[in-house]
Amino acid sequence: MNESAAVVLLATALVAAGTASLYLTAPRQQWLGRPLSSRHWRGIGAVLWLAGWWLWGDQTRPVTALFVALMLSMLVLVAMPLLAVLREAHQARQSAPRSGGPS
Repeated sequence: MNESAAVVLLATALVAAGTASLYLTAPRQQWLGRPLSSRHWRGIGAVLWLAGWWLWGDQTRPVTALFVALMLSMLVLVAMPLLAVLREAHQARQSAPRSGGPS
């Protein structure tokens, strides 16, 4: 893997982690029993997101980097609630009693 690909991968991970931490501070998030402390985690999420955007900007133009970071953020913000619903459905299916077929 060359250096450029590693930087892009790191930038993608930072933007995704920053967006996820911002999502997990929301009162109605569906992943944790209680949301993360907004005082600390919103700042951490913003720093991670900005670091990812800065790394993207190092590889492309700043406007392109902003577009990519926002698109990745939208993907994460759509995927996290969807994956939470799928996880809950899977858990409900696993805990439901299995009915035996006709004997």
